[in-house]
Amino acid sequence: MKYPVSNPYVGILDAVPQAIFSLRTITNKSKQIINFQWLTINKPARMLFAKKNARLIGKPFFVQPLSAEDSGLMAEFALVVITGKPLQKEYPLKSIFAGSRQQLTAIKYKNGIVVVCDDIAKDSKLHPGSNLQEHVCKSTLP
Repeated sequence: MKYPVSNPYVGILDAVPQAIFSLRTITNKSKQIINFQWLTINKPARMLFAKKNARLIGKPFFVQPLSAEDSGLMAEFALVVITGKPLQKEYPLKSIFAGSRQQLTAIKYKNGIVVVCDDIAKDSKLHPGSNLQEHVCKSTLP
């Protein structure tokens, strides 16, 4: 598979078992963060979100209007960008495996964040039918 010159590390990212994606901030005229936009997503993350790379890149991360759950997560992601302080948080994953949980780690990178999701449930495995976006965020895509 050939990757765009602007993103030569996608092949390397696809080789790691953790779900990794990067997001750029979307700001209003007052420079307040109002959303995030997909920049990069590796294969394990595409499996979590059950989406193809081309259908996510450039799209907003959170659906408007924000649910209370999404609003809280977006505020936490925004704080990572504003303060530079990393975020580590456990998050449930809708799965056929009881007790499946993801460890989200978000770090600031330029005007956005890089997020790593690690499956921390001992007996669960990521699979294409899992849909993290129901619990973490919702894509604007149908």
